[in-house]
Amino acid sequence: VNGEVALCRTEKDKALISFVPKKTGEHKAIFEIDGRRGVALFNVVSDVKTLIYNRLNFIVDYQQCTEERSPLYGAYLIYDNEEGRQYFDYEWADHNANRERMGMSPAIVKWLQHHGDEKMRKSIDIFTEFLLRECVDEKDGTCYGNIGKDASKIRLHNAPWVLLYFTELYKLTKEKRWIELVVRIVRYYYSVGGARFYPNGVRFYTMYNEIR
Repeated sequence: VNGEVALCRTEKDKALISFVPKKTGEHKAIFEIDGRRGVALFNVVSDVKTLIYNRLNFIVDYQQCTEERSPLYGAYLIYDNEEGRQYFDYEWADHNANRERMGMSPAIVKWLQHHGDEKMRKSIDIFTEFLLRECVDEKDGTCYGNIGKDASKIRLHNAPWVLLYFTELYKLTKEKRWIELVVRIVRYYYSVGGARFYPNGVRFYTMYNEIR
């Protein structure tokens, strides 16, 4: 195991070892029985709270655009680990700053509801500014599919992500502005076909309870 001989015991047709990893990451077990060789890989991760905290810090440190002159300032973007840089594609909408990228923001706000963190709070503040500047019309609740409030294509998945974000932001701040915006986005969502659409992974009961 990890290059060191590990003692084993046998029980009928099984060979058993006991191994307690001392660090996170990948651990490799190589075994050979009657001339047949195999490999087992085990991945050891941190406890859930540490794992979430580290992931959210990665988002803030590496996936948020911090170029103030860019229209993407505040956006959470794809990060290419091999190239070591953020990635954005206006034409290929699956790689823009909207869509599933918006799912990162409610996760950070949920963390802030239970933990104080100045860096994450600043991150959320500039993300909110990005949303209202580039993606959401605060006056009527329209949710756009790309930066620049591009209305060329309506994507019904986008509005529920934004709904979830502003609901969680309201729970964090208790600012009436955000829950009133949620109501306007709900009305927009149903006006463009939301009643006949299933946005998987979105908790409408959370929004319903906070609106009430």
